[in-house]
Amino acid sequence: MASHSTPFAAFILASFFSLASPSLAEDAKPPLPLPDDASGMTYDGESGSLTFSSAKPIKELAAMYRDYAKQHGWEEQAGVINKDNMVVMTFMASGEDVATITVMKMGDNAEVTAEGTALEAKGG
Repeated sequence: MASHSTPFAAFILASFFSLASPSLAEDAKPPLPLPDDASGMTYDGESGSLTFSSAKPIKELAAMYRDYAKQHGWEEQAGVINKDNMVVMTFMASGEDVATITVMKMGDNAEVTAEGTALEAKGG
């Protein structure tokens, strides 16, 4: 029995795999720097949210984001959580945009979650 649906089947498989593993568009890069070992990164520019994992120490990641904020004129707001296993930082950017960055120890890695209007994709 000969099959004449090979091109159609190939199209369906290609479509499925392109939906299952979307690539990150060039303009979908997060507005915050990522450590060189960042893994499992997801960024949603519409909602202004970023998550990833890193094996770097909590304090090193927190220092990286504080340095970035300082270089970009962001002001850190008074924080409540600043411990060895978890740091929560809130920054005011451009007078109205906010970014909250949480770095939490989870097993061998640090889980980083950042969200706020300062992370929203601007423009089109």
